[in-house]
Amino acid sequence: MTNKQFKILLDDKFIGTTLLEKADVPMGVVFGQIELESIDNAYAFFKSYCLQNQIGLTDDKHDQLLTTRHIPNLKVYDSNDNSEIKGSAVSVSGQGMKDFEIAIEGVPHNILAFKFKHHVDSYNGLFDRHIEKDNIIEIGIDDKVGIYVKPETAKFPYIWRSASGVHWDDKKNILCTTNQSGWTHLQWYKQIIGAVRDEYGNELVLTDKVIWTNIPDDLKRSIIEA
Repeated sequence: MTNKQFKILLDDKFIGTTLLEKADVPMGVVFGQIELESIDNAYAFFKSYCLQNQIGLTDDKHDQLLTTRHIPNLKVYDSNDNSEIKGSAVSVSGQGMKDFEIAIEGVPHNILAFKFKHHVDSYNGLFDRHIEKDNIIEIGIDDKVGIYVKPETAKFPYIWRSASGVHWDDKKNILCTTNQSGWTHLQWYKQIIGAVRDEYGNELVLTDKVIWTNIPDDLKRSIIEA
């Protein structure tokens, strides 16, 4: 683990720092908690900026949960040498006044190996770790949240930190998506399973006792074969 700090600039103005302490190495994504500077309400700040600049977002007003699409003028720089960490997209996601993360997608693997060697080394040793498992007791499709997955015992309240568009519904104890557009139900199912593995190190397991709610037979077969 490293404590290297990265500066975050928006429209060339310093707004905070991050350690970029997490990564999805195969996908070329690095992300981390944002320590904001002189911004009291992160949810309101990023929502207002995106609306003013016509940047796509997913917004849950009740829970103050926000996920943005690519913000072109959001830049991240290595504090040591002032070099920009470039990728194909930079976005933020989070909840409430302070709990937000920044994600850089499409980081070239040579940059990952040079700037984020600790993440690459950690990934290479991933399969030596013990992985917790939990059974899936229900998979369903809901008009509001799309496809959802219900674990038997485990809870994942901070799954949104994976910056994957996956959300934990604490009332229903289900994993679902904050954005149904663009992907098929099968793609979102795979995204949910992958987010749990990457963020929590847990494996959700299908069994013959799964309850299938509003799942067409062809989708059921595809999920079982996934």
